[in-house]
Amino acid sequence: MFRNALRVSVILGILVCALPGPARAAGACARTVIVTMPGVIWSDIDREKPPNILEAAGHGATGSISVRTDSSVTSYGDGFLTLGAGTRTEASDVRAATERVEHLGSGPISFAYETQVAQFDELTRSAASSSYEPQLGALATALAARDDIAVFAIGNADLGMVEEGGEQGRWPLFVAMNENGVVERSVVDQSLLAPDAAAPFGVRTDPERIRRAVGEALDDPCSMIVIDGGDLIRREEAIVRSVPSAALREPLLALDALVGAVRSRLDPARDLLLLVSPTSPLTDALPHLGVAIAEGPGFGAGDALTSGSTGASGIVALTDVA
Repeated sequence: MFRNALRVSVILGILVCALPGPARAAGACARTVIVTMPGVIWSDIDREKPPNILEAAGHGATGSISVRTDSSVTSYGDGFLTLGAGTRTEASDVRAATERVEHLGSGPISFAYETQVAQFDELTRSAASSSYEPQLGALATALAARDDIAVFAIGNADLGMVEEGGEQGRWPLFVAMNENGVVERSVVDQSLLAPDAAAPFGVRTDPERIRRAVGEALDDPCSMIVIDGGDLIRREEAIVRSVPSAALREPLLALDALVGAVRSRLDPARDLLLLVSPTSPLTDALPHLGVAIAEGPGFGAGDALTSGSTGASGIVALTDVA
């Protein structure tokens, strides 16, 4: 687990034990927000200098994260699935998808309840054959032991319009799903997207709509929220598939603006923000360590993240997050 002066699990344990009965009280609750940064490494942060991510790093503890899972190359599915399982696992070629296909939307943000992850049975069979014996959905299942804690998945990395042949990429579902492959609350449909002929696959994440979705989730004082901006994945997938892409700066700064909106709503004395790279850049054959930042209780400015799994100061692993 991530740790600094205190282990994350100890922090969360204290918060859960402090919760009252069925009625939620903001003073006794906390929010944990996990913002994923697929394919982002520290040299990208140094070069592009995203201001809100750098500010979070300056106020919290930082480290590099090993994205090694059960495969030689960590795919999006492997990385996100491992975040939610807390144990190395792999998704093979299973994409994070829901059973329904939704259209672009301009109306009010609408959270889906009890969303079933498609192909969950296939994921379960793959996990059963792993030597690491992963328990899929362990993180959300543990939180569900206290029905005071709401679990949210927000973000869409679909490769274009699905009804026109695009592929679903709703990766936060893999982190937020429980042991049955069900996500309590989610906004992962194409209502988060805006058409953009210049963007990879012709769509981009609408910054205002994803900000509204995150804002509504943050209204819940007892929650874990998993966020993926989507555009980083679309950019990387475009490069891998040799289709028109974009420079890293644009999607990284879009995500950075979302991080700023999240930080403006969190109480660093109570709430926990985790910025995590779930994958190494898929455009590079060599594996790289990703970015890990923890801002919140027990994580002091300038401190290094450590964990029992790596035994090295400043180096943590995907399995430590859960």
